Amino acid sequence: MRLFRLINYCFLILLLSAKTGWSQDKGKIDKCFETIKKGVQDTNLIIAYNELATEFLGSADEKAKTYGYNALELSKKLKHPYLTSWSYNIIGLSYDYLGKPDSALYNYQQAISIKQKLNDYDGLGAVNMNIGVMYYYQNDNINAIKYYNKSIEYYKKANNQNKIAGVLNNIGIIYRQDKKYNEALAIFQQAYDIKKKTFDTTGMANALGNLGVVYQYMGDYKKAELHHLQSMVLDSIKGNKYNLVSSYISLAELNFYLNNTNKTKISLEKAIALANTINAIHYLDDAYKVYTQHDSAIGDYKAAYFHLQQFNKYNDQILKEDRLKQMDKLETIFSTKEKEQQIKLLNANSELTDLKIKKQNNQLMFFISISALLILLLIAIIWVYKKTRKQQKELQFKNELINRALSEKDMLLKEIHHRVKNNLQIISSLLSIQSRYIKDEKALEAINESKERVNAISLLHQEIYQNDVLKLINAKVYLENLIQRIKDTFNPENTIKIKTDIDQIELDIDQLIPIGLIVNELLTNAYKYGTTNKNPEINFSFKEENGFISLSIKDNGIGIDSEKLANKTDSLGFKLVKTFTLKLKGELKIADEAGTLINITF
Repeated sequence: MRLFRLINYCFLILLLSAKTGWSQDKGKIDKCFETIKKGVQDTNLIIAYNELATEFLGSADEKAKTYGYNALELSKKLKHPYLTSWSYNIIGLSYDYLGKPDSALYNYQQAISIKQKLNDYDGLGAVNMNIGVMYYYQNDNINAIKYYNKSIEYYKKANNQNKIAGVLNNIGIIYRQDKKYNEALAIFQQAYDIKKKTFDTTGMANALGNLGVVYQYMGDYKKAELHHLQSMVLDSIKGNKYNLVSSYISLAELNFYLNNTNKTKISLEKAIALANTINAIHYLDDAYKVYTQHDSAIGDYKAAYFHLQQFNKYNDQILKEDRLKQMDKLETIFSTKEKEQQIKLLNANSELTDLKIKKQNNQLMFFISISALLILLLIAIIWVYKKTRKQQKELQFKNELINRALSEKDMLLKEIHHRVKNNLQIISSLLSIQSRYIKDEKALEAINESKERVNAISLLHQEIYQNDVLKLINAKVYLENLIQRIKDTFNPENTIKIKTDIDQIELDIDQLIPIGLIVNELLTNAYKYGTTNKNPEINFSFKEENGFISLSIKDNGIGIDSEKLANKTDSLGFKLVKTFTLKLKGELKIADEAGTLINITF
């Protein structure tokens, strides 16, 4: 519904303001890089890292996270609590953008803890606002409003009226979505009154637009039109062209509902003219859509057809990127299927060739036997000899074909493992996206655990296609990569010491899949529950002796009741460990030795 584009645009502006605090500034970026290049470890370097992290949010989130951690490490070293809390907040934002709400919330809480000690009420308002936005995107409106209200409390203590109005705007949007229109009107009116007192004309225009949208939902079109017109006057003064285009289209749609055909056409012409000057194709497609409806309603089908073509033109431009992505995805799927069929064909041809070789070998033996029995028949022997030589050449030629086919099959198998690894990474990404919309904590934890299990299997397929020998894989390389990935997830700051002792052992994929999943479960569990010690440490061992392999993971935490854990039935992770231990025909032992020790021998 075109009329409501204004509210979404306004809300986006508020979110960007709350999350980043400043717009892109190339001069500031260059200045930050100059500060980093100097290498002087002072507060200016911390600020440069934090500002670069802020700048890259939303466009290069991994890079933003890296700069945030650089700032965090230096601020801790220099013992600067304010800059430390700033770094935690930015790292939380980067995890939020990366679709990792659990990591985001952890860093937000760290920032809140420091800011409370500093009585930084404005900063506390900003962090709680960020948490509210995070929950909003997870469709958890209850928690979103909870943290928005906390944010308002802190902003009141800091006497930051503009930020209070911004948070009120976000609360009003939730009320509007929940069809609590009276509550939404009251909230948006509060936001407008605050913006009016602070002479923030852009904020006033946004609040008026929000009120207009709510009035249209309520069917009060006159008030809706009045508020949109007032919003457009303020946007004209400030030169907010994107807001004006949106308002013209909203006003046109409103007049279309009221059968004011002349006003509808005038508003649409103004919207199209202004949108063309700023190349706003996302607005042009909406404008031509309303124009098509308008022309059809008044019976001008020639104009309706022309405007429909314009709508399709701009709509196609918007959808072009999505279509290309979908085509790439379908091409990948087709390519994988095609290679699978090629492998099946090669296997069938190989089996047929084997049968022919066996048949030819039998014939050869037959002729040799006849030659021995009929030694006096020299002509027959010569004939058999010549035929045998010919067959040997044919066999040699066919063996070369078979070896070539087997080589191609190995290449195709590696490609399949590569595709499988890519598809598993897609599944992991889908699980990350899905976790943003899950409200139940247990369900969210289960999703995240599943994602780590998928990553463990994906990493193994990566090792396979990078290996020269498909049958056997170097377990040391695979386990070291898996341990590093788990460490990056649960201990990115490297506060937990981990020692490894891994032998050079070559194992096949049927062994490494259960081993990888067991290590994923046990090491994840160690990071979660075995690092309560003041100096947390995890020891990982994978050794071979006398034809047996011993896998051990030990932490120096509070320990565990081994009998209770051995009989535990409600833990999916422990069930998987026991199941895969049986698959390996191994023996599982649990001990409490100044921490928890788990050993599997197979």
